[in-house]
Amino acid sequence: MFFFSHGWNNDWTWANKRYQDFFDEYSKLRQAHDLAMPAGYKPMMVGVFWPSTALVFGKSERGPDFMDMDPPEADDDYPEDRFLQDLAEVADILEEEDRSALYSLAQTNGLGRQQALQLAELMTKVVSDSEGEIDHVETVAPQALLDSWIEASESGAGSPGHGGAQIKDTRIQDGFFKVLDPRRIIRLLTVAIMKDRAGVVGHAGVGGVLQQLLDNSAARIHLVGHSYGAKVMLSALKSTQPHSRKVHSALLLQPAISHLAFADRLPGKTGQGGYHGLQERVHAPILSTFSSHDFALHTLFHHALRRKADLGETKIDALARDPSPSPYAALGGYGPRHSGEQLIPIKTAPDPYALDGNNRIYGLNGSDGKKIGGHGDIINPYTSWALHSLVRYGMQQS
Repeated sequence: MFFFSHGWNNDWTWANKRYQDFFDEYSKLRQAHDLAMPAGYKPMMVGVFWPSTALVFGKSERGPDFMDMDPPEADDDYPEDRFLQDLAEVADILEEEDRSALYSLAQTNGLGRQQALQLAELMTKVVSDSEGEIDHVETVAPQALLDSWIEASESGAGSPGHGGAQIKDTRIQDGFFKVLDPRRIIRLLTVAIMKDRAGVVGHAGVGGVLQQLLDNSAARIHLVGHSYGAKVMLSALKSTQPHSRKVHSALLLQPAISHLAFADRLPGKTGQGGYHGLQERVHAPILSTFSSHDFALHTLFHHALRRKADLGETKIDALARDPSPSPYAALGGYGPRHSGEQLIPIKTAPDPYALDGNNRIYGLNGSDGKKIGGHGDIINPYTSWALHSLVRYGMQQS
């Protein structure tokens, strides 16, 4: 049984198309390489559909460009109706007395230093760590949040169309503060809201279905999640009973979660990653793709969702791993860290993966040759071969 969750910004039609296309590609790979399965093999595909776009008046509208499957066609594709929809989504989280202040600040032409700090004070309630990835809740200081908006802009992550907080043309030298565009900040904040929603959907919704399947079926279960869908599936698995039978495999496609989510230690802090230990509840090693060509996860994620808190570069080893720029860097941008991982190049058929049961998580690097060329580039022979390798893992012993 293949249990697949889509990621950010998918409506019903788009989610179904992605599922169909993914498994069509998987079937093509097996046919092309004559990858026969045992007699009696009868797979079932289950697609999760969850509200991954802003929900206003029951509509399912296109959300911010941060997690779009494809880059925007225009440089500044943020029409007024989308902005108002996102603004309402953010406002809904706040207490009633804070909403009028939010609406006033969000609809100014540009935020000066004091206005920007006031907005950051309101927004600390939106961008705190969510349960699931980091094993503690840490409140983000308003100034640190403001610094992250500024850094996102100066890094290039704030250019129009990429979901950042755009800085207008005023000087920062000689005490001048660069004016921030509040519309770009609202766009960033909706990203945090959808991330939290993915955790809730997985924990409170999908987890119950998964538990019933584990209890009432002998079928081998393969979890697949793209982007925030990885958070949906991992949160679902975390919510099941610890002594339930194991799922067979987990394939995480450009996961939009912390690269420390499985860590046995958090650099410079106490505690472990929020998904630490889930490796032992999966029969096969977990495979997780990452790519430096995923702009959203390699460049923007740690600015958009977390405070500026760089704990130093991760040691670069013989695998030439890209040093993570922040403790809040994305798993899909840099691969897993501090979790006993192996980072290896992603492969295609018939090159076999030498999966070792003692290594519980592998990062599959799709950067070289743009084998994964962007955040939505998950339907290709490389991801299909990864899935097939997991399906076949230990089958002779099953």
